[in-house]
Amino acid sequence: MASEQYGYLLLDTNPAMLPNESMHILVCKNGVLFLKFYDKMQDVSQFKLVIPLYIESVFKQSSSIIKSKLITNKALVGSDGKLKFPTNIVYVFPHFS
Repeated sequence: MASEQYGYLLLDTNPAMLPNESMHILVCKNGVLFLKFYDKMQDVSQFKLVIPLYIESVFKQSSSIIKSKLITNKALVGSDGKLKFPTNIVYVFPHFS
């Protein structure tokens, strides 16, 4: 994000409205970035067990729900029926080095 560009940072949101889910959202001119923090995960062995299951279930469901909600707003959709901006989800593991 360029220094002259402004945006919005929404903290502790649940855009997919799934139980026990929380993300931060950065909205700027370049698109929308969803940030999911795993503060409690400190052991790499947990990562290897949990993340594949999470990606197959919660990640796919969250991505689908979020994009379907955004697409319902005609102002956000181009003539091709796709969102006018990119969306991405970033998973952050602050305790991993």
